[in-house]
Amino acid sequence: MNGPADAVDGWGALPRPALVATDYTGDVTRKLFEAWRDVVGVSLFAFESTVQTAPVAQWWRTIADDWERVVGSGRIDLMVDELHALADVLADLTGGRYDEGAMREILDLGNEQAEWNRRTRDLIASASRLPVRVNDTIPAVMLPQWHRGTTWARDAARELHDEIAERVDAGYAVVPDERARLMWIGRGLWFDMGFYRHFEEHFGAVFVWSMYLSIAADGYARRGGDPLRALASRFIGFHERLYVAPEAPEWYVAQARQHRVDGVVHLVSDDPRGGRAITAALERAGIPVYVLRADNADESSYDADTVRADVARWLTGTVGTGR
Repeated sequence: MNGPADAVDGWGALPRPALVATDYTGDVTRKLFEAWRDVVGVSLFAFESTVQTAPVAQWWRTIADDWERVVGSGRIDLMVDELHALADVLADLTGGRYDEGAMREILDLGNEQAEWNRRTRDLIASASRLPVRVNDTIPAVMLPQWHRGTTWARDAARELHDEIAERVDAGYAVVPDERARLMWIGRGLWFDMGFYRHFEEHFGAVFVWSMYLSIAADGYARRGGDPLRALASRFIGFHERLYVAPEAPEWYVAQARQHRVDGVVHLVSDDPRGGRAITAALERAGIPVYVLRADNADESSYDADTVRADVARWLTGTVGTGR
């Protein structure tokens, strides 16, 4: 939210934020947001970061309806108290008040959006050949994700599904002579998005999976119950389901099997630290993994030619494809 329109050094010409919020998942995040408070003078609201003490097997199958059990009542209790405290802070800043009915409508729209994402993910997984590139699905999913709970975002998710369904019905394939199906685990390789197309063009290998669409399908829907508790449950443990054993590795293996992948390219950076467990789980399941060690937002130590050559050798030698 924005306060007076005076610019902040390093923030460009955008208005000064009246408040920033984060959770304390690590020392780095804490120090960054405390700098907003201590150096810039912006109000800070910080949530505690709790940990899962009773992991739930195949959490993605039950979390939408049984979220209280999967996430844990104690963790939800804490965040609900924090959300009420945040609502009081926002009321002082804006003069508005928390509206439970409006929150319920927002969550309902978010659930519809998640359902369309689930249908899209499952459609891609079941298609005989890949109908759409991850280069295209990542922005098409993530832009509406930042607008969750709006009619526009729900409709955008539905339109994405319908467009891909038309491609599948028409027999369209990104690579007509598709020879290998690959899974991309990790954040997008933003400075080298041509990486994915390179292996389509030279090896007939397509990336059929990214976490962006699949976590949008499995991680957000929360049906029933008190809307503020449901909202809290949506954010608690999100990091664990993407990066922490055993919940994250189990999900990735299930996704690899659903999408019938021949191999996985796993981007592993210094943050987060769950990469080893994820790779090991995939390999135990008999799925070849190429570990790409890089920072997805910093290309200073990344050499595109070297990386592509290494992946090419892995494809031809381990996965078994090439030209």
